[in-house]
Amino acid sequence: MGTAGTAVVFAGLTVIVALSALMVAGIGSITEMGMAAAFAVAVAVLLALTLLPALMRTLGLRALSRSQRRAREAGELWTEGRSHKRGLIRGWSAFVVKRPVVALVGGLVLLAIAALPMLSMKTAFNVPGGADPLSTERSAYNLVLDGFGGVQSPLIVLAEGDDVASQTGAIEREVAGIDGVERVMPAELSASDAIARIVVIPDGSPIDDATKDAVHEIRDRADDRAGVNLEVTGETAIGIDQDQQLMQALVTYLIAIVLISLVLMIVLFRSLLNPLIATLGYLLSVGASFGASVAVFQWGWLDPLIPAPQGDPMLSLLPPILVGVLFGLAMD
Repeated sequence: MGTAGTAVVFAGLTVIVALSALMVAGIGSITEMGMAAAFAVAVAVLLALTLLPALMRTLGLRALSRSQRRAREAGELWTEGRSHKRGLIRGWSAFVVKRPVVALVGGLVLLAIAALPMLSMKTAFNVPGGADPLSTERSAYNLVLDGFGGVQSPLIVLAEGDDVASQTGAIEREVAGIDGVERVMPAELSASDAIARIVVIPDGSPIDDATKDAVHEIRDRADDRAGVNLEVTGETAIGIDQDQQLMQALVTYLIAIVLISLVLMIVLFRSLLNPLIATLGYLLSVGASFGASVAVFQWGWLDPLIPAPQGDPMLSLLPPILVGVLFGLAMD
């Protein structure tokens, strides 16, 4: 309990902190997932500190392997090395110990290379047409997209103001001139003529950069029109906003857990160098994981070994979860 128990407490505490910090995303479902997982880790730590020692005490010598018990009965010293043959893992470990500088530099270079594809990482809250590019649903979606533009994922522009009825024509022409807009449907006025609903068909799908730019352009121009307030909604705009919110939360989340882990490790090790090295290793592992995901699932590398849908962006929910999982592994 004084040795392994301390390691269990520290490892569990860092993971609990990382999972609880998911609340910085500001999204209810993510927060609930993080808190539930943190509770599960806390239960596992308590079991390791209470139930496991009790079971070990109850089992006594039966907790040892048969070879260990036989060696003890014969009065011999049992060593772990006697039960293992020399293999790849032992040879690799011996190489790392004998040539630490070569192993360190080589590891850093490999991680840096694996992390480079992360610069091309794209995310989306959902993949239009389905996640499988070879499915019939995706093919039908793409056929409609090529022939009619983004009619399956329109933007809903709401114009609100006292004089909105007289400005709908100008608003339609202005929105139609924005890059990434295929066409604008005639505005629908409310009974009071105070609200106009304008359906905008984008050129591409909801995850295209042109569609995202068009949403932001419409919102930016809303401030230039006096007396009329323009807002953009609809499934496409909501998905773009959620993806942006998750990516912004990811940066905040990463900074939060890095700072908290540094403090915890400094308190535990009473050292500054070890926590800094551990944090650097964690950040490199995050970059390599994101980069490898991009290379395999967006670029199609290793397709013969990992048959999976290719070319899709990474789901927005995955990066924060992956950061938390990798943090727990790195701290262990």
